Amino acid sequence: MNGFGNMFGALTSYGMGQIHSDQMKSWRFIFIIEGAATILWAVVIYFVFPSSPMRAKWLSEEESVHAVERLRSNRTGVLNREWKMYQVKEALNPFVDPTGWILFWGCVFNEVVNGGVATYKTLIIKSIGWNKFQSALVCSATCAH
Repeated sequence: MNGFGNMFGALTSYGMGQIHSDQMKSWRFIFIIEGAATILWAVVIYFVFPSSPMRAKWLSEEESVHAVERLRSNRTGVLNREWKMYQVKEALNPFVDPTGWILFWGCVFNEVVNGGVATYKTLIIKSIGWNKFQSALVCSATCAH
């Protein structure tokens, strides 16, 4: 999804860069619009995703029973809000299950490279001689391929 995110972000920044206001600089609209979209999405997620299979409105009663039985067979339980220190130690111990740590470091190394490229790609393209709007469109087009 990094490519899609970069493409969408470049198009969004191009569109918001076209906003001209005497009261506020155009770069501030990015934070206002994207912050509002994030809050709106959080509200949607809060109401759409249930906290347990019994609260899933889209499941029939039979499907809900099957979901609970699947959780029972996995021994995960339906809802448990109690912190158990031995589980925390087990999760943070790389010798117990190194898979989590491999995934963690893989994500860190991926995002270090992705963050640098995503942050500075418009500046690199702009240094070639294009203006900031053309750079945003070029970034959007290159991320789409």
